[in-house]
Amino acid sequence: MQTYTDLKPTFTDPEDWTLNHVLRTYAASQPDSEFLVTPEENRRFTYAEMLSSAERIASTWYRTGAQQGERVVRTRPSSCAPGSPRPSARSSRCRSTPTTRASSSVTRW
Repeated sequence: MQTYTDLKPTFTDPEDWTLNHVLRTYAASQPDSEFLVTPEENRRFTYAEMLSSAERIASTWYRTGAQQGERVVRTRPSSCAPGSPRPSARSSRCRSTPTTRASSSVTRW
């Protein structure tokens, strides 16, 4: 596992230390730079890809009744669930966690 210990905020105002602000800022200035790497799944995501995905999910929540400022939860089936493909590199990392059958649900708190 790769751990980053030298990350320091580049925004001076702590109010800007949100995923929304960081993602939008870097998606505008360096859209093709890597935002997330998942070595277990051999996938890489750019800032532009993550912003697009986040906006798509938020749009779906909005259309189904979620309002700005509400907390919502997105659940997905576990990749370690029985019957799921289990590549050998990832199978040892699977943890038993409760999942829901709904692949995309909105919960208001």
